[in-house]
Amino acid sequence: MTRRIFVLRHGETEFNADKKLQGHCNSSLTSKGSDQARR
Repeated sequence: MTRRIFVLRHGETEFNADKKLQGHCNSSLTSKGSDQARR
C-alpha cells in the first residue's frame, strides 16, 4: 500500500512580519506571503 504525505505551509502574514503570535483571528498575507503562496 502506497501512502502519500502532503506538507503544507502558509505564506508570511502581517502578524508574522510584526513578530506577533496569531491565534483564532486571521491576518492578511503580506506581499511576500502572496508570492510565497503562489509557489
